[in-house]
Amino acid sequence: MKRALLLTVFMFAALFSILTLGLYLRMPSTAQAQVNTFCAANLACTVTAAWNFTGGLQSGGVSVLTNPVNLATQVSGTLAGANYAAVNLAAGNVNGGVSGVLPGASMAATNLAGGNNPGGVTGTLPNANLTTQGTDANLLTSGTVSASTGVVLCTDANHGATTSGCTPSGVSEAIVQMDMNTSGAASIGEQLYMRKIFVNSHTLIRFQISTTIPPAGCTTSAVLAFWDNTAGSAVTSLTFVNGTTFYDSGALSIALTAGHTFDTKVTTADNGCTTQPTFSSVVNIQ
Repeated sequence: MKRALLLTVFMFAALFSILTLGLYLRMPSTAQAQVNTFCAANLACTVTAAWNFTGGLQSGGVSVLTNPVNLATQVSGTLAGANYAAVNLAAGNVNGGVSGVLPGASMAATNLAGGNNPGGVTGTLPNANLTTQGTDANLLTSGTVSASTGVVLCTDANHGATTSGCTPSGVSEAIVQMDMNTSGAASIGEQLYMRKIFVNSHTLIRFQISTTIPPAGCTTSAVLAFWDNTAGSAVTSLTFVNGTTFYDSGALSIALTAGHTFDTKVTTADNGCTTQPTFSSVVNIQ
């Protein structure tokens, strides 16, 4: 009886082993336990054991990175600059941006003329960051200084220089007497005794004649010209009228060439007068 029981147990054990071996052999090789030989400097290449992945992979006692990589806990050392993607400085502290203050020594030279192109700048630079010359720290803030020569320069509401909205300044003006005629205007000719040479260029703005004795009875009225002797031509002229004592050209704006000689000239003689005029003339110049 005891012998029969032992035989039965042995048969069941043998059957279980055969079934287990059959199932193992039918499993894919990737699912079968692997037995490997390990070698090390202090370990003979005769130790065999199955792979054990419990506790994570290690290399040289250091855990191997697992995906996704956590840069805060799994990486150390310095990443080469060539391995960085482009950094978006304008994004602030958002992904792809930066925060904090970049040391000046780490910045490349800034091209202020580049506008909003790479290498340039935009925005308003605080006055405190600018270096000014002289004792006046006020800068041009709203006006313009882009006018032609001689335009008045003044300050704007922010104490900056401007040519916009400036009150015109006074312009120098001179009155020059040209002649004192007491012989009338019965003949054509220049009044040579009171010639004038203007060293600088000027502008004729008025020509006037005053008579102490006005013409009378003239059938042909005389014409008196302010004369450019150098050019040999009249700059402007006035015509006498019987009984009139004062003559005015009105506003003029005629350029007078520097270095030229000027006087007056009767360019048309009067005729048939019962009274010859006596007169003097002046010019207004700027």
